[in-house]
Amino acid sequence: MLGFEKSKELETADAAVKSLFELGNNPYVNTTRYHSEQLIKEVQRHPLDYGSMEAKLARMTVFIRRYQQHMEEHPRDKKRKVILKEMIEKRKKFLKYLRRWDYRRFEWILEKLDLVYKPPPAEFHWITRKESLQKLTDIHCEKLRQEKLDEYRKTLEEQQIPFLEDAIKKMQFIRQEQIDLGIPVTVTEEDIEQNKKKLAELKAFREETKAAARKSN
Repeated sequence: MLGFEKSKELETADAAVKSLFELGNNPYVNTTRYHSEQLIKEVQRHPLDYGSMEAKLARMTVFIRRYQQHMEEHPRDKKRKVILKEMIEKRKKFLKYLRRWDYRRFEWILEKLDLVYKPPPAEFHWITRKESLQKLTDIHCEKLRQEKLDEYRKTLEEQQIPFLEDAIKKMQFIRQEQIDLGIPVTVTEEDIEQNKKKLAELKAFREETKAAARKSN
């Protein structure tokens, strides 16, 4: 009932008359005003309090929720969308002030109005066009640098097996020459075997990598 809850005449009226005073049969403006008054009563400091921060927040919350419902039904209503955004920002500003002045009351109003408050960041920096372009340039340069490093690493990896094979042959040749000339031998069998072991492990690793790549394809 819209403001006629205590009416004795309405109590004795027939169903058709009573239905005229139900929320579902009243204009949008009347139902919004009714919900606003009900929510204000939940937070007002005294029966005549309609101007405190709490009362204003309650009134704004009702209108915000009604506008949100309207936007769900009419998403192309740009004018109402702008009004809704401005009202949300205004309520957020009021909550920020209340949080600063009276934190306990701030928490109480959040609970009463079923709100979630997200404080603004301590520092905010607008991204300019120049900074944005600089960042994109840095990302591009870093990408090119990484591509060059990947290519260089791939080239070195391709040269590892031929390098070890050539190194083993040279070590064997030097060792044999030193033995034939009767001079101190500086290349030991252990050095040669160690490089052969590295070569075998590297070849096995490359074969496993190729097999895994073929399987994934």
